[in-house]
Amino acid sequence: MALLAATPGTERRPTRVSVMAPADCPDNQFERELAFRSDRVQLVTEESAATAWVELSISRKGRKFDGQLKVRTSSGGATSKKLSSPKCETVIAAMSLAAALVLDPEGAKLGPLPAVLPPVEVVPEPIPEPVAPVVEPVAEVKPVVDVVSPPVIPKQELPEPPPAARTRWSAHALGLVFSAISGQPDVGGALAVELAVVPADSVVSFVSRLSGGVLTGRIVSSDAGRVQYPVYFAGQVSAALGLELGLLRPEIGAFAQVAPVIMRGL
Repeated sequence: MALLAATPGTERRPTRVSVMAPADCPDNQFERELAFRSDRVQLVTEESAATAWVELSISRKGRKFDGQLKVRTSSGGATSKKLSSPKCETVIAAMSLAAALVLDPEGAKLGPLPAVLPPVEVVPEPIPEPVAPVVEPVAEVKPVVDVVSPPVIPKQELPEPPPAARTRWSAHALGLVFSAISGQPDVGGALAVELAVVPADSVVSFVSRLSGGVLTGRIVSSDAGRVQYPVYFAGQVSAALGLELGLLRPEIGAFAQVAPVIMRGL
């Protein structure tokens, strides 16, 4: 694995990362995204060598993944973040960006991730060498130097991901009153299956509907006073734009209907 080089003049921050996630989450994805987001972060495995600690815990609850992020620094700064999403990859991407903003607020990369992330190198723990006995030198008095603590990094809030479009399936029983060429009112009934797509944060929906029904029409014969009401079947496909106003959903659109034409006579 290769280590991303830091920007010249930027002090590296040794960071120890701990990730607990279900087996169906991508392995080592959080470390790769964190290393890509910040050139300042240097992943280490030794506890004593780290100046920042990142802990990510992901658990599955039903169809969602719940993620909890904790970031601590040696200066005493600490922040936490919680996020839920139907995809584990979405939780990892959001948490890696939040951690990068805390560890490197000025140099974090906020753009989209590349299709293929470069591998990262984790600095391993050094192998201890045998320590030879050392003769203690004569102690000398040194002046006390005041150490100025680095500023505490404020907590960074990551915006929530935008909600996805909502879909709704429904079935309807319809009663129809219509008129043919004769101008007389005719009646019928139909069953309709409807699919409505409502974009996120919008009251406008797109509705497509497929219906089939049993209709009856009036036929007047040449015999005086003789009227017939034959039963026939018809189908209809429609598309419309509607407003989501609770129980009231006005629509405007177009439809195509297929129905038989009955002609009798000499």
